[in-house]
This record gives sequence, structure tokens and C-alpha cells, in this order.
Amino acid sequence: MARSSFLSALALVLFSPAVLAQSDNCAEITPRAGFNTVAMQAGGRPTAAVLNTGILPIGISKSLAESLGANIEPVPSRNRVWSAIPAIVGQVGDVPITLFEQDLEIDRMYVLDNPGEFVYLSLLMFDSFVIQMNLAQSKLCFMKRSAVNLKESANLKMKLLQGRMAIQVAINKQEPVWLDVQLEYPGALRLTRDAAIELGLTSEDSSATSSTVDTLMFGPYELGNINVAFPGALTAGGDQAAQQRMGRRSGGQQASGAVGYEVLKHFVTTFDLETERMNVYVP
Repeated sequence: MARSSFLSALALVLFSPAVLAQSDNCAEITPRAGFNTVAMQAGGRPTAAVLNTGILPIGISKSLAESLGANIEPVPSRNRVWSAIPAIVGQVGDVPITLFEQDLEIDRMYVLDNPGEFVYLSLLMFDSFVIQMNLAQSKLCFMKRSAVNLKESANLKMKLLQGRMAIQVAINKQEPVWLDVQLEYPGALRLTRDAAIELGLTSEDSSATSSTVDTLMFGPYELGNINVAFPGALTAGGDQAAQQRMGRRSGGQQASGAVGYEVLKHFVTTFDLETERMNVYVP
């Protein structure tokens, strides 16, 4: 879709360009094999870190761990989170990591049975900084809290729901809902089936798995003609587990789905995980 029809700014307070992080606090984001990556070193070897906003802090692909000669150990049964994810096939603790010219002390990394040689890095592990995700200009930056006043300039409601970063948006001018921020999801929006039905995007007996929303209020911006995915109705013999609702509850609130890269790529997104504040603007 054309950018001019995708975004229309409202007359609300935005960041001034002066708040863009200094270049020496930034890393270049490079598309690679369908992922957003930053350069790093693992075991002294140059490689790429796949950026995500998941609850698991840092992991490594099985092929990279084996290439580095790392000792892959079984995941302890007491680690219920890792044990519950089929793609996680083990853990390693003997791989030196250098990121942003800093040596990181990582006790354990999960091992993911995914193709390619990558490290998997969640931005949520950097909660000591204000993070600026400038996907429009392919930069990831870190700032001290004293460098930016998000208390005054926050323009998109954000909070952590069960460890994930969620934002509050309004779809088709209806009541606001909470959506996870999922940088790793390549699409625009995905919703739980319940949310899609409530918003009138599908019906109880429909097998449809996608639609289009007319408007999405994303902070001070109104976005239009946005693709949205959701589970279809259960069919006989279907995989019920795959149709489970994506939402989660925390303190009585629920994430109704996720917003992905296709939306986020148009913005500079600055957020502070500790204070749960976020600003978005179009550069």
C-alpha cells in the first residue's frame, strides 16, 4: 500500500527530530533471510542477531551452536517455559557474546532448531535503557533516561502483559484493545478469533482467516486499509491447539493479538520498558 494512504498524522504532540539518538549509540538493522538483524560476534565469530520482542532474552540456532563447537545440554524439566516450546532443543552456556562492542555475560542461551546460523535477541532484555527502534531508517539505538523525557512526550499507551510489551490501539474506531508488539511477526496485525468476531471482521461459523480493517489508531496516527489475520472456525478433525486464542490475561487485562513489522516499519518507536512509556512518530 502507498505510504501516503497508509498514514495520516493528527494534530497531537510528537517528538522533535532532536530526540533521535546519536549515531554512536546505534547499530544498523540489516534485513537477512526475512529477519531484522544487527551485527554481533558469537564465540569470536562475526554473525547476526535476529531482533525480536519476545519473552525469551537470548538464544542461538542449533546450526550455529554446533558450528562453534558449543556443548548443547538438555533443557532442565524445571524450566517449564523453554520445555514447552518444541523448537527449543537444548541450552548452551559456553558461548562468548559480543554485542554493540560490549562483552555480555550470558549464563544460558536457549538453542532453537531453526535454519541458518543466528543468535536470537529480545529487545526486552535491555530494560536499563530507553530503546529507539528506527525501522524507517534501519537503526536500533539505546539512550539514557536522562536524554529523553518520555513522561512528557509519550503518545501511545504501553505496558507489559505477562512479560510481553503491549500497546493500546483502536481498530475501526471501536473500543481500544491491547496488542502485543511483535517485531518478529512479518505481517501488519493478527487478532485472536474472539477479537476478530467482536470487531465484526468474521463470524462464528466462518472459515475465513484474514480481512482488512478500515482504520487503526496508532498513537497520534490514523492508519488505513490494514491487513489482519486471525484463526478460522474449527473444522472436524482440525488441529484445535493451533486454533487456540492468542490472548493472555494479566491483572484482568488481555492481549487481543499482535501488531507486527508491516506496521512498525513506518515509524520511529521510542520506549522505556521500566516506566512503560512509548512515543511513535514518522521521520
